[in-house]
Amino acid sequence: SAFHVERGKGNKERYQPAALEVRDRLLAYAENRLPDQFVFSADGGNRRLSGDTVEAMFNRAMRQAGIPKSAIGRGDLTYHSLRHLYGTTAARVTNNQEQVRQLMGHASAESARPYMQHRKEDLVTKAEAITKELREKSDLGIIVGPVREVRESE
Repeated sequence: SAFHVERGKGNKERYQPAALEVRDRLLAYAENRLPDQFVFSADGGNRRLSGDTVEAMFNRAMRQAGIPKSAIGRGDLTYHSLRHLYGTTAARVTNNQEQVRQLMGHASAESARPYMQHRKEDLVTKAEAITKELREKSDLGIIVGPVREVRESE
């Protein structure tokens, strides 16, 4: 399923893919809105939320959840960090820069590039899978054995 975003960033129109669960929750939330009103607004539907307002709402919710003040806002956790988490998870799940671009709503694939930077643990997992595949399917009888761990210099 996808949402029609009529006036997104830069007043651009787009379709935003979303899981059915997310769609259902947003539709229930927006049930009392008129078709021409914003779903998330500062004044009941006529004005979109500013970044500052979203940040203040996020910080308040984090405090209510008991998240330490040092981690909120300019600390480790911002509302944008949730977007980044979604992007990096999308990159890990899809391993496809174009799909990440579409899921994140970016205009260009280059904007999705930072999410494609794989974590070291992910690359180690991939290397393990490649080694296993080579070991299991080697027609040449080559035995791929364990290799001692090489640590990166700091």
